[in-house]
Parts: sequence; C-alpha cells; structure tokens
Amino acid sequence: MKIGVISDVHGNLPALESVMAAAKEEGIDMWLVLGDLVGYYYSPSEVVNLVRELNGYTIAGNHDRIALAVARGESNPDALRKKYGSGHQIAVEQLDSTQMSWLADLPDTFDVNISGCSVHLCHGAPWNPVEYIYPDSPKSTWQKFTHLKRDAVFYGHSHYANARFVEGTLVLNPGSVGQPRDRQGGAQWAIWNTDSRSFNLRRERYDVRLVQAMCKLHDPHIAYLSDVLDCHAR
Repeated sequence: MKIGVISDVHGNLPALESVMAAAKEEGIDMWLVLGDLVGYYYSPSEVVNLVRELNGYTIAGNHDRIALAVARGESNPDALRKKYGSGHQIAVEQLDSTQMSWLADLPDTFDVNISGCSVHLCHGAPWNPVEYIYPDSPKSTWQKFTHLKRDAVFYGHSHYANARFVEGTLVLNPGSVGQPRDRQGGAQWAIWNTDSRSFNLRRERYDVRLVQAMCKLHDPHIAYLSDVLDCHAR
C-alpha cells in the first residue's frame, strides 16, 4: 500500500494542489495528515475541505489550536498577526461552523495499524506536541522514539523533511507542504510503502508567486512569509 504523508499545509492551497496532482500519478491509497492545516497563509477553507475528502487519518497541529483559540476569544489576534501574519484570523473568518467543529475534534495524536504496521501520528514530538525535532537533533532525542515500540512514527512541526530508522522504527517527518524552511522551495511531502517498508521524501514545484502576492496584500510587514516560499528569494 502506498501512503501519502503530509504536514504543515498552513493554508497554502497551490502547494497542496501540487502535492495532490503528484499523488494522483503515484497512485496513493491512503493519507496521513500531521496537522497545521491553517495559519500563515490564506486559503484555509479550501485546504480544510480538500483534506476532509482524503482517505486516511488527520491530527491537529498547534496552529490549528491557535485558530480555534482565536475563534473562542481566548487569544489576542493583534499579537498573533504581528508574529505570524493574518492567517489565523482569516481562518476564523473563512471556516464555517462545520469546518470549525471538524478541526476542533481532531486528536493531538493517533495510533493506528496499517497493513500490519503499528503507526503513531503526532505533530511535534510524541511526548510534547510543540517540541521541535530537527534532522540534527541529538541522538538521545531519536532514541526516545523507540520507547513507543511502533513500526513507524510520523511527525511534523519543524518544517524540515527527515527520515531514518532507529532500532527498526521508521521515524519520518515529511517536511512542510506549505512552508518548507530549508530554502529550497516547493511543497514537501512523503510516500511510505507498507509492502516494502520503504519511504520517499518528495518535493513538488508550483507557482509560489500566487501565494507571495497574497502575502504582500495581507501581510506586507512580514517579509518572511513571502521570502521563505522561494528558494531564490534571498
């Protein structure tokens, strides 16, 4: 079975559509979605609708929870806008009650058996949903994944693609669909083949200018939102 793994879409619809087009050619059977559907960019409703139609499993990320907090009046939208841009407020404005309820009901982690493989899904780390795990994190961090005793652990949050086997456990971050931070551009995702127990880290190109134009319209004060999308921006 071919499993598509995505994380950190962040309202970037053109990036997600590029992944879906590639996935159609690859014949993806199922999806694992590791959170942060919203925040930063400007098409949260379309992204949520597309993900809801996928066959598979979806968990929440910290930016999904932030948007829900804004909707409940539990977070300061002005402070968030200065730090992250307008994405959370736009999510609150665009998402209807059904979409919001669906987002609120997403679990923070999820365990599932797929084709005889025990799988754990989390956004940050299994032990902390907002901990950043990078490719150069210390060996002691990677060893902690083995405590779960799973065949595979999939996580996101850092926006850096990375995969390795740790004592027989596949530990994989597909990178970010909507905002890779390695300055190479494109939309990151991964394919996991349960038959061969192999993986493939992917990157799809798309026209980042569509999103950059929206950045300049909504958040001209945060150059990072536009620059990070384009490997030639700096």
